[in-house]
Formats: sequence, C-alpha cells, structure tokens
Amino acid sequence: MRRLAALALCCSLPLAVAAPTTSGTPDFLICTLDTGFPPLSHPNGSGLAQRAVEQAIVGLPLQLKWTLAPRRRCVAEIQTGRVQAIFAIRNPRYSTVVAYPGGNTRPDARHAAAIVRVRVYRLKGSAAHWDGTRFALLGNRAVGVQSGFGYKDTLVALGVPVDDGAAELKQQFAKLASGRLALVLAIEGEADLLLQGELATRIEALPLPFVDDPLYLVVNQQFYATHREAIDTLWQRLTPRLR
Repeated sequence: MRRLAALALCCSLPLAVAAPTTSGTPDFLICTLDTGFPPLSHPNGSGLAQRAVEQAIVGLPLQLKWTLAPRRRCVAEIQTGRVQAIFAIRNPRYSTVVAYPGGNTRPDARHAAAIVRVRVYRLKGSAAHWDGTRFALLGNRAVGVQSGFGYKDTLVALGVPVDDGAAELKQQFAKLASGRLALVLAIEGEADLLLQGELATRIEALPLPFVDDPLYLVVNQQFYATHREAIDTLWQRLTPRLR
C-alpha cells in the first residue's frame, strides 16, 4: 500500500474548523472505509486501529466521532476539513494537507497506529513473480490494487500495468482467480480473512513482502495547528504493532 489513497491536491486549502459540542469540546471526526479495512478498521468500530485511537484519546479535550465513506471520499473530506483525520501511510502528496506525528518530512513510525504488511498474491502454479525489487513474467496482465490505494503510484513508478478498478479486495481476488490479473497487492491481514475455502486452494502469497509500512492517524493541518497539544498527546500514546 503505497497503501492509502493518493491525495489530489487542490489549489487552496479550505479552512478546517471542527464544530464544538455543547460542552465546548471540538469534534474529532475520523473517516474510515465503509467497506472496512480488516483487521485495522471495521464499519462497526471494532478494528484494532480504531480501538487503539479510542483508548489513546481518553481524557483529551477532543470529542471522538467516526464516519464511514469510500476511500476517495475520506481523502477529499480531510482536504476540505469536513473530517479531521484519516488512517494513511506516508505519501508526499499529503504534505500540504495533513500533519503526521513527528513532522511531515520524516514521520515518527514509533507513533503510527499500526504497521501494515503488503504482500503480493498470485494463482498457484503461475510464473508471475516479485523478487523484492522487480515484477517479472506478468504475461501482459496487470497487477491489481484496490481503488484509491496509494500503492498504485508505486506500481506505476515500477513500470507495470495497474488495475485499480475494484473497491474491495474480494473483487480483485476474483479477477485474479479468473486469470484477468497477473498479481494482486493486498494487506496481509485483510487477505488472510478472505483466503478461506476454495480461494485458499487457488491463491498464494509470494515469499517476499512488497513493503511493511507504518499506518498513521493523519490530521488535517489546520485542525492540528489549533489543537496541537491534544493531537501530539494522542500520537504519543499510539504504539504500533505489525498487523
């Protein structure tokens, strides 16, 4: 992944002001994927990263709220300030819009929400390959990623054809199973939940991971500027583990 959505930068950054609650505490609205991002987020709020944030925010002057949307909408709404935070990996395109723990130049991975492992999946018996640096033997077929994932940029930079036409991983695995894709990039934890039964007999993970990436709780820059102490404390309380 570079895993979460690449931000399309707008010409100017609208003012991001969180509405205060009746108690005067500002809302801290986090947008997560409406399809879920297991095991890190789930539409019912039970994801591991969601729980980590809920624990870390206790006692801080922020009113935690969640909203669900497709990935691209979450990205668009943190730009406009409609939401205050999303989960995202580091991406240079974010640098004018969001704040990362430790600063945008070199975010502090010690205070990410999680570490995610992205693996490369293929049909068993396929010759398509990833050697840790390059893809090979794709047979003029694309590598699949979910719609909006920042890892599309990485694949394009590697010179491989990309299919990001599906919002859910199960759809990309279906394309892989039908022979329409050579490989699929996926978060290991999410893929493990899907590779059950018949799919598990047909699809395998290649030995070398594509990348291990810190997944950060990134915050709209203008919200961060006005609530710096609370956000810094929240970030300091987060300690990632590999998911």
